[in-house]
Amino acid sequence: MLTSLQADVAEYPPIKEAEQIHIMIYDEVNAAVAKIKTPEQGASDHQRKVESFMPRRGYLKS
Repeated sequence: MLTSLQADVAEYPPIKEAEQIHIMIYDEVNAAVAKIKTPEQGASDHQRKVESFMPRRGYLKS
């Protein structure tokens, strides 16, 4: 997760809820950096949150 955030190009989802997704990313990265979670657990938790969030907003079908 941390390596991907160091890339030269950052891609942002072209949706109005992008800020909420970024907050989810920041929360999980912060937990990994603070050693509350492993980076793998933070990535897994973020994926689960986004997979739950996006269908509620009508972007993904369950």
